[in-house]
Amino acid sequence: VLRVWVWKQAEYAIFERLGVKDAIAATGLIGFYWYSDLPWKALFNAHNHVEVMAISARSIIAGDHAGLIREFLSEKGKSLTVYVQDPDDDEVMKILDQRFNELSGTRSTKTNETIQQLEQLQAERSIEGTIEIMLTSHIPSYTCYRFDNEAIFAPYLVEP
Repeated sequence: VLRVWVWKQAEYAIFERLGVKDAIAATGLIGFYWYSDLPWKALFNAHNHVEVMAISARSIIAGDHAGLIREFLSEKGKSLTVYVQDPDDDEVMKILDQRFNELSGTRSTKTNETIQQLEQLQAERSIEGTIEIMLTSHIPSYTCYRFDNEAIFAPYLVEP
């Protein structure tokens, strides 16, 4: 864990020195956040419909934000739509495992886990909102989070 933290700090320092944040802000985008600094709670609290477009969406569904998603969906009128890769599309899963330098089957396992967690969440009696799961075979190079009419775009850093 310490090694990962040190690496992330070094990465942020390099990006800071290169002016990445300033360069991105200069494009006309409204704001720029490091993923770990996103105001997730404020975003969920201020909106009614959230869409997540990602390979597996596992980081937001199963990660540190699982409680936040549960809290968001406990209110009537709230909705979550999650677009993830079709875990049964073997060709796409193979490409994604290779792209992210993971063992064969890793991406399909993560995606299936996300789908199962969303289905379990929808079955909870405390959930008043709705969950919709959409499968795709499109190979993305980004994740996108849409909170009503606000969007957060997170490009993947992959080797060409």
